[in-house]
Amino acid sequence: MLESPKKRLLFIKSPLHNLKAIETFLSRRNYEVIIETDIKEGLVKVIELQAEFVFIALDHTNPQIMSVPKILAQSTLAYVIPYVQTNSKEAIRKLEFSGFSHKIYPPLSGPAIERLVLKLLKESGLGADSEAKQKRGTGQKSKEEMIQIKSKILESLDKENTNSQDAEIANNGVLIQKGTRGELLKSKNKELQRLTKNILSENHKEQLKNNFNDKVRSSLEDMIETYKDFSGETEKSGVAVDLEKSLTDSIAPHLKDSSLNLKTFVSKQSQSADSSFQEIEQSTNSSINSGLSPKILTNSVRDLIGNAPEESSLGHAEAPTANRFKQNHNICNNVYCLTVQSSAWCGYLVVYSDCQIDFSTSQSLFKDWLTGNLDHLTDLEDTEQFEIEIAHADFKSWAKENADHYESVGSENNEILLSFFSIDPRSLIIDMNESELIEIPLQIIPVDKELTFSVYLHLPENKKYLLYTRTKQALSSSQQRRLTDKNIDKLYTPQEFEKEYRKLIAENHLNQLFDSIKSDKPA
Repeated sequence: MLESPKKRLLFIKSPLHNLKAIETFLSRRNYEVIIETDIKEGLVKVIELQAEFVFIALDHTNPQIMSVPKILAQSTLAYVIPYVQTNSKEAIRKLEFSGFSHKIYPPLSGPAIERLVLKLLKESGLGADSEAKQKRGTGQKSKEEMIQIKSKILESLDKENTNSQDAEIANNGVLIQKGTRGELLKSKNKELQRLTKNILSENHKEQLKNNFNDKVRSSLEDMIETYKDFSGETEKSGVAVDLEKSLTDSIAPHLKDSSLNLKTFVSKQSQSADSSFQEIEQSTNSSINSGLSPKILTNSVRDLIGNAPEESSLGHAEAPTANRFKQNHNICNNVYCLTVQSSAWCGYLVVYSDCQIDFSTSQSLFKDWLTGNLDHLTDLEDTEQFEIEIAHADFKSWAKENADHYESVGSENNEILLSFFSIDPRSLIIDMNESELIEIPLQIIPVDKELTFSVYLHLPENKKYLLYTRTKQALSSSQQRRLTDKNIDKLYTPQEFEKEYRKLIAENHLNQLFDSIKSDKPA
């Protein structure tokens, strides 16, 4: 029996997103996958390769993308399927008003794409020799025909570009909220002050469980399936490849029988080297975000700040090492956190995964799930969802035992766990001073741990703010002692670091919760 020809799927994706896992999943299921980032190159390939299905990322960084679906639908016989991977209001709105009946909301996954392709094939009869298939056309176009179509498409793209950009500006204007970010935070703070801490009721738990099975489970299972296919397929860097060969050559003579043991050992060592090399490379290339401009200091102020960076040495100050924190804590990574605020319950929805899955594209999925169960749920903003580090080796077992409620998907070694931890709503308040800088209590800033936000010291006599610790640097214990001795109990960071500050609050709360529960248990 002859193998059926591969269906050709072409993606015009955003340069900000990676489709490698999805490409691997689909390629293993007899699909030919072509991925392009450049819009014009993608349009040319649609014609030259006569792709049967074209997936277009409406959250592409090039505003011309909004014209592409319509142009292709008018000029080709391909199925045109818009999608987005970003959860912003703007991106979802673009998808909802795209005018296409078939579209894919985030999270994008291999199984979701395959189901839609098979559904369209079944509806049109293209899966077999049929009248519909003949009408749609299967023959190769001549070179002259392809040139004419390409010319028409590119001309249409250039012609509609100005109109699409104007429309984009108009659409975006609807989504812009009046007032500054500081005003929005103050409004949010007032609402949080009116709320009280509540544990999820049994009724809420039952509703969450039922809606989870209806709205969330299948999407998360798709994500697991996609990344299970992808695991082990990522390419090693040159450093890892060289080390793997070197280790193999040097260790092989000493292993008598198990080639599997050799392969496992060498792979682990090369992956470790690859990770270390990437960390060094990222550290070398990272730029310092200093935020506000520091001012010249008096000698008395210099005595206070100790080894804080001076204006004359902005590019050369060395940061205290943060290695001690990593060495003394068993960090559990792969944990994603969403801040939930509603009149019924406030707290953290913590999503843990055994798989390397990016949950930042799943905001709409979680929002749909929570909206139907928690009254007056506020929008899940980008600043209120982030990856976190939990200083607990077996987070899954601990969460199942101590969370208000949890749901899980998958098997023991490929599991996604979603757990709810309640919090006093007032703990989510972001305090700001008269300059609308975020106030950070000194006691919650970790010592000797690399910070993801810059920290400023207020000099009330000079009415200035001094850059005290830059991003990617650590607040040393000696700096903390000097501040405490001077009765300074808070530092400041610009609003641009709101997300990083919220992440710090969440990590502190969850790690303290773990420590308190652990200490309460009998030895």
